[in-house]
Order: sequence, then structure tokens, then C-alpha cells
Amino acid sequence: MSPKLEVDFLIPGVFERIENWSLNYTPFPEFKGLEQLLNLSAVQAFGYQGYENTLWKLLQTSYVEGDELPVARQLSASEAGMVCRADPVHLRADIADLILVDTAQLDLTAQDCIALEQIIHHHLTEIGGQYTLTEAGQGVMTFPEVSSLSTTPISQVAGRGIQTLMPMGEHQGRWHRLMNEFQMLLHDTELNQRRADRGKVPINALWIWGAGQCSEAVAADYDLLVGGDTFSQGLAQSINLPVVGLDDDWAGRGDEARCRILVVSTALLPAAQYDDLSGWLEAMQKLEDSVAELLLDGVQGREISQLRLFPCDGRYFQIKPLHRWQRLFRKRHTLVQQAARMA
Repeated sequence: MSPKLEVDFLIPGVFERIENWSLNYTPFPEFKGLEQLLNLSAVQAFGYQGYENTLWKLLQTSYVEGDELPVARQLSASEAGMVCRADPVHLRADIADLILVDTAQLDLTAQDCIALEQIIHHHLTEIGGQYTLTEAGQGVMTFPEVSSLSTTPISQVAGRGIQTLMPMGEHQGRWHRLMNEFQMLLHDTELNQRRADRGKVPINALWIWGAGQCSEAVAADYDLLVGGDTFSQGLAQSINLPVVGLDDDWAGRGDEARCRILVVSTALLPAAQYDDLSGWLEAMQKLEDSVAELLLDGVQGREISQLRLFPCDGRYFQIKPLHRWQRLFRKRHTLVQQAARMA
């Protein structure tokens, strides 16, 4: 690694449920690599909550918290007045609400996506809209007229009730009615009958989000994206940011010049969203054995000049190489205690 290597590491889901889990699971397992990194850190306020908001802020520094995310327009070539994400989801009835199961949990096939796109697009063309759906289940809905919406990114709704998280803003009733129409359209379709035959839950709704306008071109201050999911990789591709896998030799990319790397791991997020402790522990151990140890070696060897860890909860943990004597006086915190550290 180069001494001028700077790394930002996004790990959504790392702290989301850990305090509650630790009350019922004692002693809570240690993850010494990540804990040691965090013990070398200073906690800073970031102010941006959620995976998508945090990622977009790092890629587009002019983004202001509270503004509608323009990710649909960033990922689409459409010049329509209204461009938003409309991702397939499953809504599960709970006692007082509908719980959203997000696209990543639906195990969509290419045939599912083709059939769903046809159903929704046919309906939208009758009211002036259009719909496209990728094989990864990323839906984009467009209308010719401009409409202002305030929406909730899908990662912040997954595993939760939707009642208080529905789109708000100009003509919000229209968008709520449209979402209800989608539910009626998808009820008892051949698409969902085939999914039932495979033992899969039905696709019975679309979640609308990411309807902001792109006011300026994105000029991310990174040289490389490492890892990531379909969403982050799509954003990287849209701004010509190279992408490599977590298992690739990305740590050796530095040279004599300053090199900035954005590492993204969403492996913990689904387990946190759906309260799956065993899945979280398994994903955490894999992360510990690979990325955390690699980053710790880089920091301790003074090959990484700056490391920032973003749990996507409004904070970040900044680590700079320390002299050995400084490390001796660092207070030791467990991962559970790190969750409660204040900026």
C-alpha cells in the first residue's frame, strides 16, 4: 500500500440492532479486528442517515441532508420531467401495518422481471408514464410532467412498516393511489402464481423513492470503488468510477500520488433489517476475516494515511496512524460499546 492511500469504508447495518441483540446474547462475540480499528478512532458527526444518503453524500459532496435523492435520474438516461425508482417489493400484513420485504430478498428471475415490467409498463402508458426494470430488479418510472416528492430510500423501509414512510409532497395522494393501483394489478397474476409454485412470496407492490433532480454533474473524489451492491456499482458506473471486488488486490492500488478508495460492504444490512442475528454474525465474521484485518494491517503499518468508517447512522469513525505509545493509552471499547459512542 502507498503511504498516501486514503480509504472510506461503508458498513451499513453494523450497529443498527447490536445493542438489543447484546441484551439477549451474552457474552456477545468479539470481532477484534474491527474493534481495534474503532478503538484507534475519533468519532465525528456526519449528519447523514441511511445507506443511500451516506453513499450519495460521499459521491456528491454538494448534496444536502433532507434533499430528495436524485438517484433514479442519475441511473437513467431519461429526460422526462419526473424520474423515480419504483422497485418491486413484497408487503406482508402485520397487526397494524404492512411490513416491506425489499427487492434483494425476493429472488427474482429474469422471467419474473420481464413479466413485471410488461404489467406495470402497460398500465402506465395508459396514464402517460413509462416503466423499465433491470434483471437485478431496479425499477425506474417516468412521467413527462415535473412533480416534487419527498420519499424514503428502500433500505430504510426494509423490514419496517410503511404507514409513516409513504411518499410525501406535491400531489402525494396521486402517488399513494398509484401505489394502490400497483397492488391491485399484481394481485393474483400469472407472475405470482408461478412464484408461488416455486415457493416464493408474491411481488405485490412497488416502492417509490429517489425522485430528486440532478442539479449538477457528479465528480466523486475517489479513484476506485471496492465491493458494493447493485445500487452502488450502478452509481459508480454512471460516473465512470472503476469497480473491483472485495477479493481483488485493491489494497495494492496506491502509488506515489494520493489515492482514494471507497470500500462498500452491504453484507450486514439485510440481517439488521430483518432482525437476523445468526445471519449478521456469519456476515460479520467474513467481514472481520477479510476487510477488517486488511485495513488494520494497513493502518498499523502506516500504509493507509487515513481511514474513515461509516456505519451510516449519522457518524463516522476517523482513524489515522498512531505512534505505538499513543496506542497504549487508548481506552478499549467492545463493538457493543462502540455503538453508543457519541460524536
